[in-house]
Amino acid sequence: MKVKLSYLFSRNEKIGSKVIAFASGLLIKDLKKVPSHMALLIEIPEWPEAFVLESVLETGVRIVPYSKWLEINEECYKIPCKQERNLQEIIAYMHDYWGRKYDWLGIAYFAWRFFLNLAFKRDFPKDNAWQSDDKYFCNELGGEISGYQKYSMVTPAKMCSDFLKM
Repeated sequence: MKVKLSYLFSRNEKIGSKVIAFASGLLIKDLKKVPSHMALLIEIPEWPEAFVLESVLETGVRIVPYSKWLEINEECYKIPCKQERNLQEIIAYMHDYWGRKYDWLGIAYFAWRFFLNLAFKRDFPKDNAWQSDDKYFCNELGGEISGYQKYSMVTPAKMCSDFLKM
């Protein structure tokens, strides 16, 4: 069974989201709405509702109904996945990632390097030196599933901008 997969880029009213969107907007100038978060929208034919696979600070990787997700998040961009996916692949993703913890060290390193970039114009490294192979922040989860290679050292806004250009 074919599954429709889309990449969701969003923001919300939480202070962390506002800070990420503001800081990202300093670097990314080509988006009308600057997102602070990235998630995956999964739509399965004949299922009553779509659902979202995401990694968030409070719980790590989770699955939520799309309607509940929209109650908290403002959807900035919804970009369809160009690769066809089937239900078995999606179930495998959920099995592999669901319940994984949030990558606190990875996001701390990213924030540190972001500060160095803004304050001292230091380039971002290619890799996240503190990231964990079994924990995820939002870009890591979405990047790994999408095949986007630079996911550990870009903001959701940069990833969104790149996806829109593909």
